[in-house]
Amino acid sequence: MRSSALFILVVLATVASQASAQRLSFGRCPKVKIMPNFQPQLYLGNWYEYKKYFAIFQLGGTCTVANYADNGHGVIGVVNKQYNPLLSRYNTIVGTATQKGEHGEAKLGVKFPSAGNIESPYWILDTDYVSYSVVFTCNDFGLFNYQFAWVLTREPFPSDGTIRAADYVLKANGVSLEPFSKTSHKNCP
Repeated sequence: MRSSALFILVVLATVASQASAQRLSFGRCPKVKIMPNFQPQLYLGNWYEYKKYFAIFQLGGTCTVANYADNGHGVIGVVNKQYNPLLSRYNTIVGTATQKGEHGEAKLGVKFPSAGNIESPYWILDTDYVSYSVVFTCNDFGLFNYQFAWVLTREPFPSDGTIRAADYVLKANGVSLEPFSKTSHKNCP
């Protein structure tokens, strides 16, 4: 009995360290529908982070924006930046994304060389390319799963209709709206 309790604690510690701040939940990942027929060229350009699940690597950041560019040969250049008010400067991370989904599915793999160059999943549940994008990732670890989620918009201050459309996608996929926190874009330098 004692060894099984120790095993469970080790598993929990391992999962918690892997999750590092994402949403950790009991059970398997929710079944989500990844956007079919994804058109990467239409996705390029700036996307403002409207809201997200807390992630330790974004701690304290405001004014978060991602830029996607065509690097050629099916590779998308990624530049993420956020303002750090404590240091009074922007933090930037540069990486690449490649499409991994079958039959044009919007599953991307993203790598950031300065963060270990480990490929991370980036699943687009839906986007209209002109106003919102709903991004979600989930990984199963036995009895637990951990999730990342973001709502990105083309404008730093999107319309209520844009957010309702994104929230509809999340709800339709069983992704909880409760853990989201809104990203500030006020007073961005």
